[in-house]
Amino acid sequence: MTKRIEKMNIELAGNYADELKTLVSSLCEDIKDSESVTDAWNKIDRFYKDAESMRNKQKCTGSKSFSVLTDDVVSSEKIACYEFEHNDGDQIWTDCTEFYKNADGTYKKVFTDGWNGSKSECTVSLDDIRQMVNKCKSSEMYYRRGGYTILQDLKISKYEIDKDNDEEKVSAT
Repeated sequence: MTKRIEKMNIELAGNYADELKTLVSSLCEDIKDSESVTDAWNKIDRFYKDAESMRNKQKCTGSKSFSVLTDDVVSSEKIACYEFEHNDGDQIWTDCTEFYKNADGTYKKVFTDGWNGSKSECTVSLDDIRQMVNKCKSSEMYYRRGGYTILQDLKISKYEIDKDNDEEKVSAT
């Protein structure tokens, strides 16, 4: 990692932390105005969703921590992301899988191994992405240790056929 990229990552992390500080301050005031315990916890849940949304808009990869910013990732748009938590009771780690649409219309998968931090990339089709995200949706279970969590669902903005590459248009909303 070059010093320039490392400096950019630190700056991005700092900006994100500053935004979180503002959100937390606002959250504290909102909770004081809550009418019930449920209302208070709903506000906390919305805070987490807002924080995750802000995190996904950052120009670096990884879901839980800021990691290496590469020029290749900057030219790509994240279209979906999920993680798998391994939890056997005494050891817990999370693998992250992100999908990007490249500027040339191709798609890539970036897998980050949560145990050792290694990254791997490969080219995938839109259909492959759909299948993997749907597998996560069908496997998502709540109230158990570990499992899949979808951080950014795949959104098909329109079922229009792109005349250049015969692929459906995908948006990262």
